[in-house]
Amino acid sequence: SPFPPGIPKDPQEVIRPAVDGTLRALNAAREAGIPQAVVTSSVAAVCYGRGGRETPFTEDDWTDPDGDDVAVSLVTFLDEEGNDRSAEVTLDDSTPGELLIQWTPTTDGTISVAVRAVDTAGAGQTQTFDLSVLDNAPPVVGDPQFPSASVGTPYGHDFAITDPNPGDTLS
Repeated sequence: SPFPPGIPKDPQEVIRPAVDGTLRALNAAREAGIPQAVVTSSVAAVCYGRGGRETPFTEDDWTDPDGDDVAVSLVTFLDEEGNDRSAEVTLDDSTPGELLIQWTPTTDGTISVAVRAVDTAGAGQTQTFDLSVLDNAPPVVGDPQFPSASVGTPYGHDFAITDPNPGDTLS
């Protein structure tokens, strides 16, 4: 996702590339046969207010400029019709400042998700995002290794075609 030095005039300058990048990552995961994916937010959610640092950031790091412990919770997990799907979600909030959301989609569509982080002093913020679930991705046609032909010479190439959907067969 882009990280501009200031607030952009048009929020879509940041939102659109973030959504497109997330969709590319999720599509690549699906094409690789990965059954679940975890979507996280920007590195700014970890780095803000921490100053210089010698060690790498890990999943244990969350931003709270005051240094308070942070509790993270799932606020909403709604399908396109507004139905609460949170009962289908497994949450792990056993580590302070962390929330692992696991869910196996059963249908395609968009899930609206809201996650809330609150520190021990009561300050909090809610992060919302839409999770796109795709049911049936189209087959993938591999690129030819040599995409050219010579005049008067017959052209032939075997294309590698795969289907990223488990159980689908090509015909």
